[in-house]
Amino acid sequence: MIWVSKENIDPFTAPTSVILLFLSSLFHDGTSFSTIKLLLAAICNFHSGKGSSSISSSKFCKPFMIGIFLLQPPIKDLSPPWDFTVVLQSLTQKPFAPADRCDLKSFS
Repeated sequence: MIWVSKENIDPFTAPTSVILLFLSSLFHDGTSFSTIKLLLAAICNFHSGKGSSSISSSKFCKPFMIGIFLLQPPIKDLSPPWDFTVVLQSLTQKPFAPADRCDLKSFS
């Protein structure tokens, strides 16, 4: 809302070029692709253009979003959110070890 106020723009009727300029400013400020994509969906939902998807179906919007994705692709954390050594350590203790004396119910 600060950007809209500062630029004196009506977000409900702004042309596609102004909306893309807003999203571009967010990108240059370090906003992630997924956040920009979410904001674009929210803007499309409330924009009073020629239908709810007129902005996202614009011939400029799709290449813009592809460009942002290619310049700043989402980073996937490949490490699990849990400590692997803790899991292995617990599997070497009761009720899981020794495995030949372990109840099948403990493994499932």
